[in-house]
Amino acid sequence: MFLKRIVLSFLSLAESRKITYEYDLPEIPDTVCFDEDKLEKILTNLLSNAFKFTPEGGQISVILKYLYQDDNDPPLSIELTVRDSGKGIPDDQIDKIFDRFYQVSSSDTREEEGTGIGLSLTKELVEVYRGEIKVESEPGRGSAFTVRLPVARGQFREEEIVPAPDITPIWTITEEPVTAVPEPEVPGRHEVQATGKDREIVLVVEDNYDLRKYIARNLEPFFQVVESENGRTGLEKAVDIIPDMLITDLMMPEMDGMELCKNMKENERTCHIPIVVLTAKADRDSKMNCLESGADDFIVKPFDMEELQVRVRNLIMQRKKLREKFNRDLLADPSAGPVRPPDDRLFEKILNCFNQHIDDTEFNTDQMAGELSLSRAQLFRKIQALTGHTPNDLLNRIRLRKAAMLFREGHSNIGQVMYAVGFSTPSYFAKCFKEHYGLIPSEYIKKPG
Repeated sequence: MFLKRIVLSFLSLAESRKITYEYDLPEIPDTVCFDEDKLEKILTNLLSNAFKFTPEGGQISVILKYLYQDDNDPPLSIELTVRDSGKGIPDDQIDKIFDRFYQVSSSDTREEEGTGIGLSLTKELVEVYRGEIKVESEPGRGSAFTVRLPVARGQFREEEIVPAPDITPIWTITEEPVTAVPEPEVPGRHEVQATGKDREIVLVVEDNYDLRKYIARNLEPFFQVVESENGRTGLEKAVDIIPDMLITDLMMPEMDGMELCKNMKENERTCHIPIVVLTAKADRDSKMNCLESGADDFIVKPFDMEELQVRVRNLIMQRKKLREKFNRDLLADPSAGPVRPPDDRLFEKILNCFNQHIDDTEFNTDQMAGELSLSRAQLFRKIQALTGHTPNDLLNRIRLRKAAMLFREGHSNIGQVMYAVGFSTPSYFAKCFKEHYGLIPSEYIKKPG
């Protein structure tokens, strides 16, 4: 059955940690209405939380009950309970466990990890479902989370109810997609996939381990993914690796997403990087603050993973189109006008540095990086992100364009032009020029203007 499949997906995790794992799941009647998507996410998240805080050798149980107004009528609601034998929660902290940054104040629990966004999102999903969630806990004996959800057809609007995709008479509720909740972290199951070096780098900054891993796993088939657990370390990694894209949560300890955006956009090394902010705040002021801090886009939680993938791809594609335009301008005849560089302060400095050393045949990547106070890796990533070229390749293209411009201005001495743009070997200069403009310098000079 539907729920049993979800419960059994945690079986290997229970076995690996020697946890006694029990369940009581009676068959779902034909007459109930339920949303498979939301119900799966609610149960998965409750189980993930139970396994997170249950020590090795503990116990976890899942119990499903149907609640009836009359024994002869279809059930009105279901009651789903996930019970664990973890350390439990003190009475004075019970009302805080659905808070975004709740941290159990016990040395026996994970000191660096609270309940995270999982329970907060679960509560949101339950409320969207028009249900309720409660918790009972006793320190030293464990916790029990109970969710009650409506399942009677009369409790939903007719437009919300559609036939299930199979041929059975079970019905399902349909609404807008909501945030996918992370799968349980099974040892060895979610190792980072090998990705090609030509793939774009996406930096995911999220303090909740499960959600961060979930986002990373869903992006890894398309991008190289780097992870960071908070805004401070995220900024350090962004400056170091110069990613093609950054996804950040809004609410984080040490440095929140808004401050991270501001620092990224004020830093010349990272100001070009597109940023998507994930936020649970859907009000207008929060959205405006995100955009004013430098975010290129934001997604309101609960969110749909496919939507996140599409928005990431779109922002990266926009950046690619800017690179392609810049490269077309580089390849164009100089008479078409000056090359308009991307609107980026550091890149303007890079181009100025190149132009200042355009006649220096010994000028190299190390000198470029030194003058710009960048590491070689940072220089490489910045230029590649904005142009798709290596620093040396871009310098060559700028030199060749300058040579073509001098030829168009009437300079016919090929040797003088060659040295003026930093080439020292005539054969190599002719080869590069032909690759760039399709003609060797002597042919280009004779070409009608």
